[in-house]
Parts: sequence; C-alpha cells; structure tokens
Amino acid sequence: MWTPATSSVALRTPRYAGRPPRRPQPPRRGSRRMFEIAWDALRTPGLRFDLPSSAPPVAGLYPATAALCQTLALAGRSLWVDQPRHSQIRRWCHRHTEARLVASPAQADFTLVTHPSRLPPLYHLNIGDGSDPATATTLLIQLPMLDYQLELIWSTDRGKGSPPRALHGLPHTFWHQREELQEMLPWGIDIFFLHDCSLVALPRTVHVEGSLLLSG
Repeated sequence: MWTPATSSVALRTPRYAGRPPRRPQPPRRGSRRMFEIAWDALRTPGLRFDLPSSAPPVAGLYPATAALCQTLALAGRSLWVDQPRHSQIRRWCHRHTEARLVASPAQADFTLVTHPSRLPPLYHLNIGDGSDPATATTLLIQLPMLDYQLELIWSTDRGKGSPPRALHGLPHTFWHQREELQEMLPWGIDIFFLHDCSLVALPRTVHVEGSLLLSG
C-alpha cells in the first residue's frame, strides 16, 4: 500500500461504500496534485484521469507512470519492476523514487509492469498478509491504449460490471485471475491502468462481471 497503515484501509474504500473515507496525508515526495488524482481515481473506479502532456522521462516509461511512482513509492516501501537489473527504467526508479527495489513481486508493496505481456500471474503477487490485507501490493500496469471510450464506473454489485473496452493488451487470463481473487476479499490488489498521460483505477473491492470483459 502507498499510504500509512492508519489510512490505507480508508484509501481503499470507494466513495459509494458508505461514509466518505478520511483523506490520508500527502507524501513528502512527488506531486501533491498527483496524489489527489490517485486518491480520486480509486474513489471513482473506471473513470479516466488525464495529466498535463509531458515527455516520457526514459524510453518505455509513461509520464503518468513516472508521476505515480514518484508520488506513491515512498521510503520504507518496496518496488518490483518487470525490467532487467541494468535497464534504464529500473535505474530511473532507483534514482527517482524512495522505494527499495526487490527481486520478487511477492515481496513488493508496489508492482510496476511496463508491458502487459510481462505481467506475472496475479497469484504470484503480494495479496496481503493474513492479519492485515492493507499490506497487499498496488499494481501499476502500462497498456498500449486507454482511449476516451472508457466512460464507465465499475459496480460493486455482482453482475453489474460494464465492459472495459479500452483496456487493450491484457493477458487473456487476467480477468479470470482477478475474479478468483474477488473470492478472497478483503485480501486483493488495487490496480492502476496507465497509458501516456492518463490513468484509470480498479480497487480490489470492485467487482467486474467476467463474462463482459475484453482483453488481449
């Protein structure tokens, strides 16, 4: 999780799940505006948020991904990246975040997947400690497309999900794996989908009907 333990559960609670959660404190490093966007994205699942246009900091890393990493990956947290040890992206993460880079996604508070073809099985990620679900990883996935047709709010009610037709490139097994994780609530994974200067969030608490989903 990317917030202190005292506020992580509040952050994971969608705005429609009862009383509005208490806002956690913004990070010491990174953009305050980016923190607010991440907060709003988790409270409004499926809604696309656009950042000001900017150039990628290094090849293969989207501006939105870089901004989110700098804002969320704080000191004392761990980060796994789907890149070789000496890649430019991995070096950038080491220099520009406060997170400790780890060798296994099972160890990570944050999991960065720069290309969906490199996404590990969701079962291999950290889905939370048995006594504290808030220790689960937050998954950042870069996608080759996240177009403006993604105008949906995922529902927490089973069977009322809308088809995320703009989430291209995910492995065919992704939604099936996530649906199985839903059976393990309150454990699970919060997800940010990213492309260029845009992002969409899918909290672990939100159900998306598997039969409606498009991927690949």
